[in-house]
Amino acid sequence: AMVDSANGLSAELDVEKYLFVPVNLSVSLERYPEAAWVGMHAVTSLVSDGVGITRAHLFDERGMIGEALQTLYVERR
Repeated sequence: AMVDSANGLSAELDVEKYLFVPVNLSVSLERYPEAAWVGMHAVTSLVSDGVGITRAHLFDERGMIGEALQTLYVERR
């Protein structure tokens, strides 16, 4: 659930004016988290033709655990 929210957390445009639809979501883990709490640093890059990509780094207290990638369809509401 956390990884699915990456594009909303890192939106480059106003989420009230633009719609961000994840077309796909890929998650690759290097290892399982060692604690109940995990973090995410997400960045979205947009292209002028309505396409975007969100990349997220996933981590726990020990360090990086993996990455997520979302392809986005973006349009004005």
